[in-house]
Amino acid sequence: MPSSPTGRATTDAVARLRSQLSRRVPRRAHLRAAGPLTDRRLRAMRELFNASWYLGNGGRRSAKGGAMSALTDYAERGHRLQLSPHPLFDPRWYVEQAGRLPIGMSPLEHYVTIGARRGLSPHPLFDPRSEAAAAAPVGANPLVHYLRTPSLWTLSPNELFSGRGYLRRNPDVVKAGVNPLLHYVRRGDSENRLPHRLFDPQAYRSFANLPRQANTLAHYLANKDHRFDESVAGISFPEHDAPTVSVIVPVHGKWDYTRECLRALRNVKTRISFEVVVVDDASPDDTGERLAAIPGIRVVTHTTNTGYVGACNSGIEAARGELVVLLNNDTRVDARWLDPLVERMADPTIGLVGSKLIYPTGMLQEAGGVIFSDGSGLNYGKFKNPNDAEYNYARDVDYCSGASIMLRAADLRDLGGLSEELAPAYYDDTDLAFSIRARGMRVLYEPRSVVVHDEGVSHGTDETQGVKAYQVVNREKFVTKWRSELDTHYPNDPGVGPRAARRRQGKDIVVVIDHFVPRPDEDSGSVRMMRLLQELRRQGHGVVFVPHDRHRSGDYGKALQLMGIEVVYDKRALRRYLKPLRGMVSAVILSRYRVAMTNVEAVRFALPDVPIILDTVDLHFLREERESLLLADGPPPELVDVVRELELAMVRICDTTLVVSPVEQTLLQQLAPGADVRVLSNVHPRLDDVDATPTGRVGLLFVGSFAHTPNVDALRWFVADVLPIVHRTLPGVSVKVVGRDPDRDLVAGAPEGVEYLGWVEDLAPLYAGARVSIAPLRYGAGVKGKIGEAMSHGVPVVTTSVGAEGMSLENGVNAMVADTPEQFAEQIVELLRDDHLWSTLSKEGQEHIDRTLGEAGFADAVAALIPDRRADADADADAAS
Repeated sequence: MPSSPTGRATTDAVARLRSQLSRRVPRRAHLRAAGPLTDRRLRAMRELFNASWYLGNGGRRSAKGGAMSALTDYAERGHRLQLSPHPLFDPRWYVEQAGRLPIGMSPLEHYVTIGARRGLSPHPLFDPRSEAAAAAPVGANPLVHYLRTPSLWTLSPNELFSGRGYLRRNPDVVKAGVNPLLHYVRRGDSENRLPHRLFDPQAYRSFANLPRQANTLAHYLANKDHRFDESVAGISFPEHDAPTVSVIVPVHGKWDYTRECLRALRNVKTRISFEVVVVDDASPDDTGERLAAIPGIRVVTHTTNTGYVGACNSGIEAARGELVVLLNNDTRVDARWLDPLVERMADPTIGLVGSKLIYPTGMLQEAGGVIFSDGSGLNYGKFKNPNDAEYNYARDVDYCSGASIMLRAADLRDLGGLSEELAPAYYDDTDLAFSIRARGMRVLYEPRSVVVHDEGVSHGTDETQGVKAYQVVNREKFVTKWRSELDTHYPNDPGVGPRAARRRQGKDIVVVIDHFVPRPDEDSGSVRMMRLLQELRRQGHGVVFVPHDRHRSGDYGKALQLMGIEVVYDKRALRRYLKPLRGMVSAVILSRYRVAMTNVEAVRFALPDVPIILDTVDLHFLREERESLLLADGPPPELVDVVRELELAMVRICDTTLVVSPVEQTLLQQLAPGADVRVLSNVHPRLDDVDATPTGRVGLLFVGSFAHTPNVDALRWFVADVLPIVHRTLPGVSVKVVGRDPDRDLVAGAPEGVEYLGWVEDLAPLYAGARVSIAPLRYGAGVKGKIGEAMSHGVPVVTTSVGAEGMSLENGVNAMVADTPEQFAEQIVELLRDDHLWSTLSKEGQEHIDRTLGEAGFADAVAALIPDRRADADADADAAS
């Protein structure tokens, strides 16, 4: 077993460290044999040998036995297998620095007797030039002294491990009296504990190709220069006469970075054709010769240095793609970086889209940029976790840093490229974003497009010298040009960053808290919630969605983020999250009374003046009351009473309550006099392209989630009591049942012709082939999505009075309604036989759903629900003037 998985990926990085060390082990020392293994030599190694670590990493005890049997095994056998003798000693890392060792001498012995004095590093995590190492007395082994001196544990053993910070964040380590670096190596990394505020292990692992079980920070420190392969072997690009995208990479020297940028581009996984145009802006090194050796790239060569602006403009002029990416050469794009950018540019309202930028340490560098009224900027989210909710939804922004942005080639040429007034560099990307917006298009941040960016490589970070000095000069030019626009921005205050970053997302913010992320392909409540979220966005509101169960829900959560909805999974920090949004939030919607009970206090505390809206979805107490009366094993009456009182309490506490039908509105108004109760029912889009004819249709269709107990009861009743009557008249009538996880006994006992299909992604083909949709509900509440959906597809429905409740359905006019098995079966048979009746109900049903549950009425209800705080503010200002 190797000494440490980290060592397998660090050979070149260690060689570079070795060349940088000022003191070297004399070559002649490598040629002498170490001599016989003596007790003296063993005792020298003992001070840095950890037997339990060694034995746990493939070592064994020597057959010679004794107190030092494990150390003896290491000295005789283990070091030849490159086994690790200590958590902070990596033999491969060490040997690559020290070079050839004396014959018979282990790496550990060499370090404790020679290497420590020479300033060699025993492990990527212990830098001999660090403050922790520098505290060792002259002649002492710096690692041993650090480990044995608790007063030094607050010092930093490398640039990205803060002993003080680690102990402060982890009081259990302080209590245990363990060295913080040792704890991090043994447990902390696997437990995702942060070694430093500027390094996030989880974020780094999400894009770095770590060997199995490698220590995350050690991997970064060993490989941070990114010079893994000096050659350009394997870097090539297909040639396209008419590519979709032109990727323009301006370069001025810094070949190592350019090579890794191109290597990452070569590994992009996409079916979109793209070309790479490298603009060699008079590089002072041999960049031009190296570029010439890479097949497929196009090189534009400058004989004099024109700066970033000039280089980009040359690339834009040479580009053959409809879309252009401006990409810094000190970047490494993620393999899935390109497609999200192209997808966004398919929207004609978007004129510029930028990537998420992260540091090589894994920390966030920028999630879109903020510009304050004085022209100064803020990289939103800098040094934060790139996986946090506020940085992972599509968002309109002031600008995106030019390290990775996509625009249309036509727009760039119409604008004359980047502004030459801002040459050689700085504020050109900001000016570009403002110019795009002035043309009536949006500037969007796209978090799915991820790029690692070595910020400051091209021009440094000192604003007083070199090209970087133009950042100050060009800021003044930018402010002069865009003064009227900047007057609408927030003043320069990093404290308003969260507000400033969201200000383009909508006229205000609506916070929605529901039990889980909506799954619209699984249940009716999710369909309605998704429609509500979509309508809020369509009407210009920013939306923050909080799933009460904190489950990320995979693609369902990502779907919300793609819509520009901020999804906050950590509801435990709800107060802290909402407080900075005071003045921006116009309403909070709490979906379901149980969710309201848990969250209403936190919402009131964080947003005391914001109206809270309770969305009942359906009246839970009404559903459970009906279940209690119908089923012997239903909820006991005393429990129903508790549910009723709790739900009514939330109605009284919240400012407005939503129900899905006039029936429930009337009931609540009777039970909670004075409550503001409004109807926001289900919504079904009009489907004009459905083939609403009976020809070719067969069988019955049932759609419903089996996590919803009324659906389970409905199907049991139908199969046991109704279907046999149907089969006596029309033998062989088939029933298709759609819904995830049906009860096993239902599936096992299914009569002939009943087919359980499970979850189905697209129901349209099933509706297109079904003759009748059934909804045999015996209890429940609310408006039934399965009925409205079937009717919108032109499929006649047979249901019960419970199913028809709140939908204004008329038996024989727009649906068939029956409550006994005999009547239910009779109406199914009638629809299966009578084409004229089928056609009448199909047409009337579609028109009824469009009239009562259509998109127009839903939009009006949402608009009336959310107060327009911006309009109110304008009205107040007019009145004051």
